[in-house]
Parts: sequence; C-alpha cells; structure tokens
Amino acid sequence: MTEPAKALGLLRWAGGKKWATKYLGPAFHNYLSTGKQYVEPFLGSAAMAAYLGHHNAILTDVIPDLIEFYECVQRDPARLAWALSVYATYGVDKAAYLQVRDDHPEDKLFRAARVVYLNRLSFNGLWRVNKSGKHNVPYRESAIKRKSFEALSQSLQGADLACLDFAPVIGIAEPGALIYADPPYHGVYDSYTAEGFSEFDQERLAMALWEAHTRGCKVVLHNSNTELIQHLYSDWLTVVPVDERRSIAADPSSRDHAKCVVATNDVELLGSLAC
Repeated sequence: MTEPAKALGLLRWAGGKKWATKYLGPAFHNYLSTGKQYVEPFLGSAAMAAYLGHHNAILTDVIPDLIEFYECVQRDPARLAWALSVYATYGVDKAAYLQVRDDHPEDKLFRAARVVYLNRLSFNGLWRVNKSGKHNVPYRESAIKRKSFEALSQSLQGADLACLDFAPVIGIAEPGALIYADPPYHGVYDSYTAEGFSEFDQERLAMALWEAHTRGCKVVLHNSNTELIQHLYSDWLTVVPVDERRSIAADPSSRDHAKCVVATNDVELLGSLAC
C-alpha cells in the first residue's frame, strides 16, 4: 500500500482542514487505496486533497478564482510561481495590496497568482466578496514568500477540477465513493461568494448527501453543532462532537474553540476521532 502524498495546501483559509488530515487522513487513504472515487465539493484550502494526492478525484468549489488557481497549480506550477513573483515586485504595503485587489487581469495565470497574493496579505487570509462579487477583505501586513507549487501540483495530477455547485457534483458520485463535505458552517462565516450559504443551502446539502448515502456512497461531513445540523443529520449519520480552533480573529490569542461536529455513515472513516 502506497503512502498518501502529504503535500501541503498553500492557502490560508477560514475553516481550513489541515488539522483534520492528522485524524481523518490515514483512514481516508486506506479506504481509497483500492481506487475508489474521492469527491470533495467544497475544496477551499485543499488541505485534505493535497494530503491524499488521490488521482481518481473530483474536486470542486463555487469560487471561480479558487478553481482557476488550482487548475494553474495542476497544469503549470513553475509559471504560476513566476507570475506570483511578478506580483511580489509590486510590494507588500497597503497601497500595493489595494491595487492588486482592484485588479482584474485578463490572463488566467495572473488571476491565479492574484489569489495567492491576496491570500497572503489579506486579513487572516479571508476570501470574501461583496454583493457585486468583488473581493473586499482589508489589508493586513504580511510577507510574500517565494513559493514552490510542485508538491501540490503532483497531488492534483489526475484529479478533475471544476467550478460547480455542490449538488450536481455529489449527484454524480459513484457507489462506494468517499464524499468529504466541508461546507460553510451553519451560523458562522459564509461570505465566500456574493450569495453566501443559507439555511436553505444547508438543507439542499443534507438532501444531496442523503441521496448519495442511499446509492452506497461513504459520507463524511463537517459543520457546526447546532439544532439545525443535528436535525438534518442525526437520524442517519453518526454525529461526533469536536472542538475546532477558530481561525478568524484579529488577535490569535483570542481565538477560541468552536463547538462543531463531524458526521459520517462509516465510523471507520473517522480514524482517531472515533476513539
């Protein structure tokens, strides 16, 4: 049995799941080692996908800029690193940040590099857009370090990337596929897109996952520990409470632990979280 890729996701991301690779990653890898399909409809920082490096994968998100970034990483990591170095010559002060934030390059490669630039210099790496779809996260002083995208590129080889709503993606998951769903949490930050992620979307997600469950898919879900989430999942999934460190706060020392859950229809996939 080969070891998982264990590449690093390169973006800071609100609710990123780097911590989960330690607890869930080995169990996921063992399950997928026979070639089963992996489906991740809320790709975000791609921490789990990068860790697994699974080639029979469908990786999606509704944020076009994010998917373009991963497509460029997958196809041409060296040129993406060059494009980021071009943006780095603008500087890392507030004026440069605002200039890049207002920039809308026609070239896909530079749009992808812009994602990394903004991610490193925006407040806590947030990705947030206003009702017009424009990135509007304020500046926070940081640095743009020289990056290699090679390891992440290798992890994404063979994966299908697409900018799609979660429902059709979950709908095409094969029987036996592992669906790893990490949506915007109920009652927490959800402004990644102009539309947000409403309670109706939470209900749509639960229905899509239920239908996948009835087709024989394996389901693992993260979300808040709220009455709505318990109502949507506790009758048909095993719901395990967990503490997650909040990643959004101006002062890192003030970041508390959020009451959240991991839910699944196969407790063996929870690895050490099920202990």
